[in-house]
Amino acid sequence: MKKTIHCPSCGAPLDSTSTHCTYCGTQIKKISTRQQQEARIKELRRAVVGRTPTFDEAMELAKLYTNLGQSAHAEEYLRQAIALNPDAPQPRILLCLSLLGFNRPTTSSRMYADEIREHFNWLYQHHPRMREVEWLGYFLTMEYFMEAQDWRRGLETGRLAVEKFPENYLLQFMYGLALVHFGDTDGLDAQDYRQALHHFRLSAELNPEFEPAMKNASALENYLKG
Repeated sequence: MKKTIHCPSCGAPLDSTSTHCTYCGTQIKKISTRQQQEARIKELRRAVVGRTPTFDEAMELAKLYTNLGQSAHAEEYLRQAIALNPDAPQPRILLCLSLLGFNRPTTSSRMYADEIREHFNWLYQHHPRMREVEWLGYFLTMEYFMEAQDWRRGLETGRLAVEKFPENYLLQFMYGLALVHFGDTDGLDAQDYRQALHHFRLSAELNPEFEPAMKNASALENYLKG
């Protein structure tokens, strides 16, 4: 198994050979140490005392806090960056990803659904062909179908999503959920469960830290063993 690192901009899991983040589009360069990141935060915060950060300063602070797992601070600076430059797509992408929980593993994205939708709608209107916007659109659509218990449309959307973004652990997981009809298991057979297990395993392999995929895979493995 390849070593997992995290994108210094959005916190998404990547393998150590990655040259760019497939979730937010950031080019992966040398990742600084925690001590270096904390020192840089102190330096930047001293520089902005008594004034509003510039866009670049707000973005750098947001990324540093994200990389340290301090989501609330990161989101504060991303919102500042959006206010400073409303036409820039990256702070909106990074804010959506943070609110979806890349650095907040125990919190449901539903808590931030309205804010995520607001920024995604802007992104889709202005940058519909960005890959980061495309996969995010698939994910949010799958979440909508899950809430509506519309597994039929979830299956079709999920199939298209993992065909286009096979490396995306969230889309693999959501497709696995659609394959078990979002929990409405009447009429499912062993083959349905095996297909779902395959995608839960893929999700867990892509992000070994993503507990829902591992738990669902383990549950299906035990079920199929009888």
